[in-house]
Amino acid sequence: MAILVSFVLLPFIVRYVGKEAYGLYVLLVTVTGYFTLLDFGVSPALTKYVAEFRGRGDMARAHRIVNSAFSYYLFVGAIAAIGLLALSLVADRLFHLDPAMKPVADRLFLIGAAFALVLWPTNTFRGVTEAYQRYAVSAFVGAGCQVLAAVVAVTALAFGWGVTALLTLTNLGMLAANLVFYALLRRDQPDFRLVVPARDAETFRLMFRFSTYMFIGGIASLVVFQLDNLIVGAFVSVAAVATYNVAYLFQAAVKIVDNLIAAPPWVAGAEMEGQGDHRGQQRLFLRGTRYVAALFLPGIALIALFADPLIPHWMGEGFRDSVLPARVLVAGWLVASLWETGAGMVTAKGIVRPLTLIALASAGLNLALSITLVRVIGIAGVALGTTLPFLVVAPLVWRVILKTLDVKPSRLFAEALRGAILPLLVSVGAGASLLRLLPPPTLALTLGEMALVYAIALGTAWVSALDVEDRRLAREFGTRFLGVVRTRRAP
Repeated sequence: MAILVSFVLLPFIVRYVGKEAYGLYVLLVTVTGYFTLLDFGVSPALTKYVAEFRGRGDMARAHRIVNSAFSYYLFVGAIAAIGLLALSLVADRLFHLDPAMKPVADRLFLIGAAFALVLWPTNTFRGVTEAYQRYAVSAFVGAGCQVLAAVVAVTALAFGWGVTALLTLTNLGMLAANLVFYALLRRDQPDFRLVVPARDAETFRLMFRFSTYMFIGGIASLVVFQLDNLIVGAFVSVAAVATYNVAYLFQAAVKIVDNLIAAPPWVAGAEMEGQGDHRGQQRLFLRGTRYVAALFLPGIALIALFADPLIPHWMGEGFRDSVLPARVLVAGWLVASLWETGAGMVTAKGIVRPLTLIALASAGLNLALSITLVRVIGIAGVALGTTLPFLVVAPLVWRVILKTLDVKPSRLFAEALRGAILPLLVSVGAGASLLRLLPPPTLALTLGEMALVYAIALGTAWVSALDVEDRRLAREFGTRFLGVVRTRRAP
């Protein structure tokens, strides 16, 4: 839903506030993202240990994890708020703002600081919902709050309230969702009590032994996925940030979907670790990798192929410079998405050091390439700096995954990848042919052609990549889904 809302709203937002104001908004969101370093890896530790202790049936320890995380995030929220207020004092010099934009920047940083105080601690309850593997509930609540915030934001922009109203409403939507997650936790666990501050040294030690490496990996992730806009703003212009961000949104959309696919196996793997089911982790790794290769890679290829005409039809001809960076950024996920399920299984087992070191090496290469190439070829160089490290570190990542899970490369290919190659080839071939023979003249027809080719790729995957058990699970899911729809429509 976040992807759809962003897709629909972005042209409207840019049209009403202008490229520079939107670029400023993107920079504020980017800077705010850097404060996630203060999480220190507690978020994945929260999800892992709540799921693991739940697998053991030890809900008392799971509740202690929740309280410890909430107390820590109260402290982090205060630090983040102070940091944002401090940055507001130098934002005009850091980003070479037009003096007329200074008051807008000040208001944006003030709003960000205020919401940091409440969003950080309440995000704890979102993590608990994920640990319980209640993804449908999480998606429904998140989607409802996002749609409501989007409707109000459209109204606010139409009345000329500007990007400050947009930021306020976006944050209110996230806060509302977090409060719903808390209410659900209390309903499902009536014996849970929020204890603030939590004074549980043993639980804090347990969390931070795991979270330290996740924190280091978080630094690498910020360099890879959050530094691009700052590099563009520093070396090109604030207006160029808006152009690059359109390309970046395609990568962000792919990353969101990738996380949705990778999150359930990771949490299930943590629960299996609590149960000592290591063979189950192997089976989940192979099946998850097969699903990603068969169902996700064809979609990535289509986005890269159809970026032109998709971006000009969506945002207008003034954003044609976003096409090449979008293609480069999305292409990297043809490699990175394949290892997500395996990396999640390794992390669920508590083995985080080797993947963290690889992530740091990738981030360093990303930073060096982005800064070097942006001087030579502009924003496309920043995109290349993000994508090329994926190719470099891929053999190292796979070595760690296969060794940790005790899976041979031949078994990975035979059970997960062999049948999944054909849907990708079909997607590329059919998409390229359709673009050449019937270039779509409108956004609707562009999306229609993409949907047609993806449906063909899914049909190919059903035949070539999914085994009998996969098809049985898919039919059961479809039956349950249709049952829910009919129930909701019944008078």
